[in-house]
Amino acid sequence: MCTNAVAWDCNLEKEAQENAEKCTAYAGTYGANEQMFKGKPCNATSKTKEVLNTWWKEIRSATLPGDNKYDKTMIPHFGQMAFHESTIMACSYAACSGQTNLLCLYEKPAVDQQELYAAGDTCGDCADKCIDNLCQPAVVNHIADKTTCADGKLSDELTEAAVNMHNYYRGVIASGWAKDPKSMYAPRASKMNKLAYECNNYAKDAAEKLDNCEYPVPAPTKGVQNTHKFDNNWTISHGDALEQAISAWYGELEKSGGIGDDPTYKDDMQTNGLGNYVNLANEANTVVGCAAKTCQAKGYTLVACQYDSTLTADDPIYTTGKPCSKCSTNNVNKNCETENPKALCVA
Repeated sequence: MCTNAVAWDCNLEKEAQENAEKCTAYAGTYGANEQMFKGKPCNATSKTKEVLNTWWKEIRSATLPGDNKYDKTMIPHFGQMAFHESTIMACSYAACSGQTNLLCLYEKPAVDQQELYAAGDTCGDCADKCIDNLCQPAVVNHIADKTTCADGKLSDELTEAAVNMHNYYRGVIASGWAKDPKSMYAPRASKMNKLAYECNNYAKDAAEKLDNCEYPVPAPTKGVQNTHKFDNNWTISHGDALEQAISAWYGELEKSGGIGDDPTYKDDMQTNGLGNYVNLANEANTVVGCAAKTCQAKGYTLVACQYDSTLTADDPIYTTGKPCSKCSTNNVNKNCETENPKALCVA
């Protein structure tokens, strides 16, 4: 019997997440198992295991014909799980009107009356290794990362991660949960913009500034720029580099000793350990664009993110007050986000 082991695919997981959130039956091109069940996503783990076991146990009450053909009426879910042509899969779930929609996607859809796997000795026909009674495919057909922002040289997954991390930390600041040694917590922000990712100018320019692996990184063409250098580390992934760099910029507030109850920008913040934090926290920023560069010959990795607004002395880093209470005074983002923490201003 020749059945392939399957690998988890992050891009397929993203596809599953996006489709699970639609709360309708999956209509894409991948193989799919889907089930709606009562329960909240925060408590979904045990129920998900139960559903997966139910799918797998379908074979106990069915008998495969001698040619192991897929019978969609008898083993609708088991057949898709066992289909030997798939080398990747992923699952995700989403809240849907008091229920949870679980969606698992597979590389190849099992077709009714198609052979699920070749009968015979376990692993007898494996082209390569056999581990835990499963053939290890010589080629795993992972889905290539999409790169909509080609000039910025980051995949869609990484651009999304970069902007989401920025907005997460901006939301923490705006909500009043950013730790500040001078005041215990930094004051809340009343009109903090939610950032959008900008490819054609800021991400592109950030990538160009990193191209030659110069450090310090050359200044941005316009706007402002945060940078981070990973010394003696040219093997870190760009995803990990972005995550750690953005976290380090946010962490400057606590590490530097804090700002206190008055978030007003002072020129000396650029030299006293707050230079990156103030750009990340600047309420006036509306976009961000990032890049990462592996500089093996020099033994380090660089990260840069650019923003569209520049602070000058005595500008407010942000306006204090109840989150979103002054969004209406913004030039563009005049409304409050509807999702939690409901602290950032959106269009």
